[in-house]
Amino acid sequence: MAYSVGFRSVKVIENATEGVLGAQGSYVLVEVTSEVDTKFYPNDFPEQGHPARYGIPIKAGQTRQIPMAVYNFRADHPVTVVAYGQ
Repeated sequence: MAYSVGFRSVKVIENATEGVLGAQGSYVLVEVTSEVDTKFYPNDFPEQGHPARYGIPIKAGQTRQIPMAVYNFRADHPVTVVAYGQ
């Protein structure tokens, strides 16, 4: 992992189509893996009028790093998310 210096916490969510990482935005890098091609939607807040409309493509069997603050997510298919925080 290229950006691992300085992270103090890790949270793992396995085989989920949605999840909550935290309300404080302390997870600033996520790694997402899926067994099938899917789309990952970070920070999906439709109830607040801010749905994540455009998913980030995740290729089957590959891990994609997403360097952004992620509060919650949803995905079209089950994903494993490893989140790194400060």
